[in-house]
Amino acid sequence: MRIGSEGRVRAVLDASVLVKLVLNEPGSEAVRALVNEAVVQGARLSTIELALAESLNAVWKQAVLLNEIPLHEAQRAAADLLAIYKHLYVVPCATVAERAFTIAVQEKIPIYDALYIAAAIVENAVLFTADGQLARLAQKYARVKHVHRWGEAVGSSLDRHHSGG
Repeated sequence: MRIGSEGRVRAVLDASVLVKLVLNEPGSEAVRALVNEAVVQGARLSTIELALAESLNAVWKQAVLLNEIPLHEAQRAAADLLAIYKHLYVVPCATVAERAFTIAVQEKIPIYDALYIAAAIVENAVLFTADGQLARLAQKYARVKHVHRWGEAVGSSLDRHHSGG
C-alpha cells in the first residue's frame, strides 16, 4: 500500500476484489487476507463510486444470468457489498475522469478500468485487483496487488512507493 499525505497507507479496491470479498470463489480467501492485512495496518481503503454498481452487477449476473449462485446468496452478497461500500472512502469519478479518459485512450481499455488506475494514482495508493489484464496494465501507472484466481497475491509490497503515473 502507499503512504498518503496524512501518513496512512492507502489502497484502492476494484470491483473484482469487492466481489471476492462477498462471494466464495477462487481467490476469495486470498482477497480477504489481503484486505484484512490492510485493515490491520490502518489503511484507508477506497474505491470509485462506480464500483458499487459494477460489483452488484457481477453478483446479479452470477445469480440471474449464469445461475452460478442461488438468489438468496446473491441477496446476502448484495447486502454485504452495501455494508462494505459504506466503510470505504469513495473517490468521485468526476475527480479522476480526465486522467482516466487519457489512460483509456492511450491504452485502449474501458474507461471503467482506467478509472481504478486513475484513482490509485490520485489517491497515491496500491490498486488491489483480481483482474490479471488490469493488473498488468496498471503497473505502468501505479503500484498493484494482484490476487490470482488460485489465491496467490502478487505485486507491490504494502509499504513501498511507486513513481509511475
